[in-house]
Order: sequence, then structure tokens, then C-alpha cells
Amino acid sequence: MKLYLLTHYDPEGTPKTQGISVSRYNDGHWLRPENIYIPYFKNKSTVISGFISFDETVLVFSAETYGTRGVEDIYVSIKNNDAWTEPKNLGASINTQFQEISPSLSPDGKTLYFSSNGLKGKGSFDVYASTRLDDSWINWSAPVNITEINSEGRELFYRVYPQQGLILYTSTKSSDGYGDIKIV
Repeated sequence: MKLYLLTHYDPEGTPKTQGISVSRYNDGHWLRPENIYIPYFKNKSTVISGFISFDETVLVFSAETYGTRGVEDIYVSIKNNDAWTEPKNLGASINTQFQEISPSLSPDGKTLYFSSNGLKGKGSFDVYASTRLDDSWINWSAPVNITEINSEGRELFYRVYPQQGLILYTSTKSSDGYGDIKIV
């Protein structure tokens, strides 16, 4: 079992800088996090979220960084052997001048799910799906609103778990404002 963390750690295990690291579970406890080097990984926003693909070779994340079109945009970094690529902005088909956050991928890596407040939806953030059209990671189909789950509230963190037959997401509709976990 692995846990991906949103920071880099020094050799003593103290959080030090921005970055991604991974801790492995072994013999009943979590090991010291190992830093993952992603060139030019930087976030200027207080908001960041991401998703590691099921095969652990693709990281999609939202951040305000180099080349951001709006506030938070969605980026991708690909693992080639043991090295991660410089983050690539997914482009204007996905990113607007507003916020695109909480990305995730389908198990085959061809469908991107994300929340946006820059597309015309039902609420403050709606969940959208878009299909990757080639291997460049910048050519996507027009995002489609997942209308059956979106509300006038805020829907975030849409995750598909086909082996368990589950779809999970959070919604602020009828919650105390923090977001209830919903299961489809």
C-alpha cells in the first residue's frame, strides 16, 4: 500500500518544500516518505489536488503555476522509467480563466474527470468528463457536464472504482458546507 503526499521531506522526515512524495506501508507502519522529483513542480495557490493513475505512471493535478490560463489549471506529468516529465498544461479544451480542480482519470487513462466553476453548470463547481483524443495530453473532447450528480451546490473529487462498482464524489448540497461523500 502507498500513500502519496503533497510535500517534500528532508532526510529526518520533516516537511520542507513543495513537491510530491510517497510513503509505503510495511509491517504495520508507514515508512519515511520518498521524494518524487517533478521538474518545475510549483504551485502559487493555496488550492491543489491531484490523482495518480491506477498504474502509477500518470499524475494529473490542479495548480496555479507556469503557463496557467486562469486561477487553477489542470496539468499532467508522465512517469518514464523512474523519471517524471515536466508538467504540461492540458490546454484550452479543459482549462478556463476560472478554476479547474480535483482531477481524476478513468482506469484506462482515457477519460478525465474534473470540477470547474468556469463552465456553465448547475452550481458553483460541477463535475465534467472529457475524453483524451490522442497521446499528446493536450487534445481533449469538449467537457460534458455529468448532470445526474451535479446540483446547485459544489461537486468535487469524482472518483471511479470499477472493481468495487463504486463512484465517489463530494457534494455541498444539503451539507454543512464542507461536502458530504456521495456514492453512486
